[in-house]
Amino acid sequence: MKLFPILFSAILVLGGGTCTGENIPGIFKRVEAYLSESARDEGLLKDFVESGTMNGMFKTGEVLQIFEELLNKYPQFVSKEKIGKTVKDVGIYAFKLSSTGKNPKYKKSKVLFTGAHHARELLTPTIVLCIYIEALHSLLHPSGKAEYWRYNDLLIIPIVNIDSHALISAAWNTKRWEEVKWTRKNQKIDCSDALSGGVDLNRNYGYHYGESLDDINPCEETFKGESAFSEPETQAVRSLVEKYSGLISSAMNFHSYGDLWLRPFNYMRQKDTWPDRFDQTVINFYQNFDKKIKKVSEAKVGNAIESVGYFTDGEASDWMLGEHQILAFSPELGSKDPKAQTFFIPKNLIFSVIKENYSVIELFLAENTFRPSGLIFGFDNQKKLRVSFQNEGVATLFEPIITLHTNLASFSETLKSVTGRTREGLTFTSDFKTDFDSVSFSVPSINRLTEFVLEFEFTDDSVQNSKLELDLQISLAWGERVSSFLLTHDGRIINESLIYAAFSVLTIFMIITTIFMTEKIIASRKLRRVRERRNSNVPRPSLKNDIKAIEACLDPPTF
Repeated sequence: MKLFPILFSAILVLGGGTCTGENIPGIFKRVEAYLSESARDEGLLKDFVESGTMNGMFKTGEVLQIFEELLNKYPQFVSKEKIGKTVKDVGIYAFKLSSTGKNPKYKKSKVLFTGAHHARELLTPTIVLCIYIEALHSLLHPSGKAEYWRYNDLLIIPIVNIDSHALISAAWNTKRWEEVKWTRKNQKIDCSDALSGGVDLNRNYGYHYGESLDDINPCEETFKGESAFSEPETQAVRSLVEKYSGLISSAMNFHSYGDLWLRPFNYMRQKDTWPDRFDQTVINFYQNFDKKIKKVSEAKVGNAIESVGYFTDGEASDWMLGEHQILAFSPELGSKDPKAQTFFIPKNLIFSVIKENYSVIELFLAENTFRPSGLIFGFDNQKKLRVSFQNEGVATLFEPIITLHTNLASFSETLKSVTGRTREGLTFTSDFKTDFDSVSFSVPSINRLTEFVLEFEFTDDSVQNSKLELDLQISLAWGERVSSFLLTHDGRIINESLIYAAFSVLTIFMIITTIFMTEKIIASRKLRRVRERRNSNVPRPSLKNDIKAIEACLDPPTF
């Protein structure tokens, strides 16, 4: 019989205070009060955020039980799945929030949030709870502001390091509090001092793991473990990410404190650098988002060496981006208020710190949308109609439906094929359905931060030689329209060969002009030197002829 896991699970429940019969009902009553109001009531949200029994912070059992209560109350939106177990055999769960509920038919991008890789960072479960409840409120009371819901599900791992967080929770208001509250690592005790044992979970991920000779002492706070993913907690995160491979578009792995917005790559030893041949569109995204953060926050922005002065191997966000192309961040929650620069924030500052950081989180969620721009439309020299645009959003659309309404019956009558391609080189051919004045088809995906191209081939020239009007509509797989373009073509062909020829002529003209200007500058300098000689008293018999020859060079050429 596994007696210790049972006892530890009991500690976890006691840590949450559920046996008092007061805190869970009281906390959830505040949650329901906030969710019941159609308008966002900041006062009600503050009442909830500061209602944890550890001086406003939430105990382990309180966090997990709130999620369970939300699951029971709102099963049409909330679901959970077991992703693994801790060192002490306690289950680790991820909670999902989706506008389409549990329907497995529709694929959507996913945004992942994790809390408490480090147990003593008590504010992190609070921020993920706040994100989840704010998101649920936007589902219960749609206002059009939470645009990201159209394209994304939310995945939350409230507490990664459950064992140690439960240990701290159980020590609250006891004699052990002062020694236990500093616990950072998991409960894999491999040190003579039990409180110093364990593995730093945020050094245990398998991307550039263990490149330095640091973090090898089991008794040090940053011990990286025996090998990459040696710990069941990081294995649980890995299993979730791999299960949704290609679907998780972005993530935030929260820490506290520091008032920092860290982003990959944290293993790098130089500031503001990226690996060679790394995807430039991803680099551009991070650089642009850094600028947006600085507009709403005074927090430091950058990778670890740039922001905190040290590097971290085997870090969660590095692994997510490096191995799974997830646009990940590792925020260190904090505030410009020096009293908030601690693991144990005073109760009267909890909400202000959450609010201060939430402005960046809202920017982050706003990036997780579909944002088409730079549309190009016309016939090429191969007599194919081409439509292309850039998706500047982080969300990928899976199996979207594209419908074209047209003024020409010949469009659907003579349409031969629909093909497409993305920046990654993925090509596809779509089966299409035609009606008198419309054509519809689905495509595999419209990927994030990439160009998307459609090409329409016809059996004859009737469409390209006519005045064409198109209403191009893009809808999600379940039929919700997300974008529409009105396109017109006046019967002329956009000939790429002619465009190239025109560009070549322009290039030649620029070269000739540059040569001429260079010669003119040289001639001007010669003329100046000749005139300087003339103004001197030194006789120059051929000076007059020299000046005439040089001045002739200054006359502009005739084209």
